[in-house]
Amino acid sequence: MQRHTTGRKQTEQALRQSEERFRALIENALDIIMILYRHGNIIYVSPSAEKILGYTVTDLLGKLLVDFIHPSDRSSIDKRL
Repeated sequence: MQRHTTGRKQTEQALRQSEERFRALIENALDIIMILYRHGNIIYVSPSAEKILGYTVTDLLGKLLVDFIHPSDRSSIDKRL
């Protein structure tokens, strides 16, 4: 039982460290990084979006990505998404 508990704690610690590294990379990236729901709603956007696009994170969260695409480019983007 002790080995199982120790192994589980080590696994949880490794997972936390991995998440911390991932979060640090994403939060400090110079590129815009977004995570979207399948239907196109933005559920995560990196802080760099404000510097590059001028929108705050709260301006973007929950909105459809296509709403921020120029109308003449929408059909091309829709096909890719």
